[in-house]
Amino acid sequence: MPIDLAGFFVLPSELAGTVTAVDVPEGTLISPQMLRPRQSGDDTRRTTLMRFRVSNEMWPDPGPAPGLRAVFSPSPGGCAAAMATLVAVAQDGGAESRVTVEADPELAAALSDKQWWIWESPPGLWPQCKYEANP
Repeated sequence: MPIDLAGFFVLPSELAGTVTAVDVPEGTLISPQMLRPRQSGDDTRRTTLMRFRVSNEMWPDPGPAPGLRAVFSPSPGGCAAAMATLVAVAQDGGAESRVTVEADPELAAALSDKQWWIWESPPGLWPQCKYEANP
């Protein structure tokens, strides 16, 4: 980089403990609200849109649709690591669709950089995963 621009850059070690970083999967839309610093007394929700591929076979006919609640699980039929409402669905014309959910920073962190099995939540919801702290 040009020496006169070096002052605008820092090493990752210099940022440790000062900023929060979250890996996000390809296809994630980051809103400007998520990127701005939080202001004192700011109660505005900061969310992003996250897109995932789903198997249409994991959904009852006619398949995923906006407004349906989705279960995100690390295994088919397993406990729910997260649940979210679909805000958009794009049919790929085959056995898969692309679903989009709105995620706050906590949900975005939970869903990022992992493989998920995703299906429609039954009306009675779905059992959540229980994680115990390691001794």
